Amino acid sequence: MSGANMAETQIFHDAASDRGFRAKWWTGRLAVYGLLLLWALICLFPIYWTLTTSFKMAPDVMKGHMVPWVDFTPKWLGWKSLGLSPDTWGDESTVRAEFFKRFANSAIAALASSVLAVVLGSLAAYGLSRFSYKFAWMRNADRNGTGSGANSSPRMMRSRQPGNHRRSAWSLVITGWWNPDDRNNGDEHRAA
Repeated sequence: MSGANMAETQIFHDAASDRGFRAKWWTGRLAVYGLLLLWALICLFPIYWTLTTSFKMAPDVMKGHMVPWVDFTPKWLGWKSLGLSPDTWGDESTVRAEFFKRFANSAIAALASSVLAVVLGSLAAYGLSRFSYKFAWMRNADRNGTGSGANSSPRMMRSRQPGNHRRSAWSLVITGWWNPDDRNNGDEHRAA
């Protein structure tokens, strides 16, 4: 069958409502991606500004020139003062050594504070997940297995049956449940 003949024998045709939906879908998709692109430009602009400013001379910085090779000619002067320009890279430089030493100190401090924040945040999140609370509109309903959260798994439900759990570190790790009100640990059901 030729292409012209296939177009004439098309079985399914789009209804007017389908064409309208498709137009709305594409319009919505273009709007979303347009906003995402705008936000990406807003977020990446400070990085661009920092990089281009490192290649500017002082008058170019004051004049607000933005586009390299159009508004200004890039120079390696700022990088040369640190010993990081291509023509000074192989030379012995105490300035470069001092810069890298300070950069390493900053990187170590940033990494250590990030690890500490993640560890403390994880401990706080674990502690908050263990208690039922209600504060203004926020509440922790998943604590009792009533919602679709982490504490309402089938294994969790089985572990709440009397005599099916022990109060130990492993039961906390495996089932994620410990009820401080369960003083006798289900022993009254085992005795019967």
